[in-house]
Parts: sequence; C-alpha cells; structure tokens
Amino acid sequence: MNFKKVYILYENLMKQFSGAKAVKIDLHIHTPASNCFDSGPLSEKDAYLNIIKEAIKNDIKIIAITDHNTFAGFNKLKRYLKETSDKEILLLQKKILVLCGIEINCFSRHLLAIFDEKFIEEKQNKFLLEIGLTNNCDIADTYGPAKLLEIIDNYGGIAILAHADENNGFLQGMISSKAKD
Repeated sequence: MNFKKVYILYENLMKQFSGAKAVKIDLHIHTPASNCFDSGPLSEKDAYLNIIKEAIKNDIKIIAITDHNTFAGFNKLKRYLKETSDKEILLLQKKILVLCGIEINCFSRHLLAIFDEKFIEEKQNKFLLEIGLTNNCDIADTYGPAKLLEIIDNYGGIAILAHADENNGFLQGMISSKAKD
C-alpha cells in the first residue's frame, strides 16, 4: 500500500465540499391558473416561462407551483417547458427543481401540499377526488385539517401552513387565545 497516494487522495477529498449547503427555495408560487395571478402584458405561455426566468434571476434553486385548489398550473408549466425551443429556458431548466404542489382551501384556511416533480396527473386527480376537490367544488372541507394532513402524507407529500400568522391563518386563533392568557 502506498501511503503517500492514500494521503494525497485523502487531502483531495477533504478539499471538496462536505456538508450542508444553503439554497434559496420558494414553495408558494402561483401561476395564471390562480385567479390572483397577474401576468401583466405577458401572454399565458410567457407568464409561465417567466416564473422560471425570475426564479433563476433571484438565485432560487427549488420552487413549488401551488395554485389555489388545482394542479393545472404545474401541469401547464411542465408542458410549456417540455415544448419550448427557447435556448435560454432549456439551459435554465437544468438549474432549478420545480415541485408539484397545491394550495388547498380548507375551513377558510390555506394549506400547501408539496409533492415531488413526478407527481403525475393520474395521482393528482385521485388526490383531488379523495380530499373533495372536484370540478364543482373549490374547498376541501370534507375532512378536518388533521385528516387532510394524513391524506397528504399518504400520497408522499409534505404539508405547510400557508399564511399561518395572518388573520385567516391556521395559527391565528391559537396565537390570539395565548395572548389572552
């Protein structure tokens, strides 16, 4: 065994990055599929693709598309990205991870459900049906928040309280009652 070679290999390994790295993420992004989205003068396609450009411009490495009660924006963005011949967008796609998500209206509160980028439309539709979000219903009040969290977990997602500390957020009632004690 050549200890000098082993030592050199060890030294080279120690020079490499070994640990956590901070990256910017935004897990609450709306698209034209949400009625609160303002695309300004951009066409629908350009508005979707601009989401990627803006994220990269702001050095964001991971985003989640979380439109109100629908996965439509995520699916449309993925289609536009797949169909684009824009060389800039093709290069930018390699620098960002786009996660599938949804902002669910439950008991007049908002809950984000984030899934991986491979959460396909078939599973999305099954999930929406299970939580009670159908074509004629835009609130998921079939179950309480605890059951909704369980369903999100069963589908491999993570849940995040959206607007948690705002007047209509899930935590506001708890914060208000603690302040009174």
